[in-house]
Amino acid sequence: MNGNEVSARIRIDNLTNANGRVDLYEAKFSLEQITEGNFARSFTPNQSQAFSIITTGTNVSIFVRGQNGGRANLPSGTEIDLNNATFNIVTNNGQSGQSQVIKSVPLKQN
Repeated sequence: MNGNEVSARIRIDNLTNANGRVDLYEAKFSLEQITEGNFARSFTPNQSQAFSIITTGTNVSIFVRGQNGGRANLPSGTEIDLNNATFNIVTNNGQSGQSQVIKSVPLKQN
């Protein structure tokens, strides 16, 4: 950002890989109402920084790390094709058991 290289390491709650399309999911669960307007206040400092980097799209690279990506056929070290990826914030407000996407950001490679 601002001409400087910035990185943020975050752990995504879930990812799916279907037909070459990758969806990254960050889950925000709370007893209070989480909306598109206030979800960011529940971010950790690293998540805040990463979300800022992701939404500006400035030279973003996202890599799978660890074993869990294998469940989506994405071994550790795989770089996500940002032209076919979306970052989603999901919530189940009030612990109702039904998750919904409250913010979806298409990713693109510059």
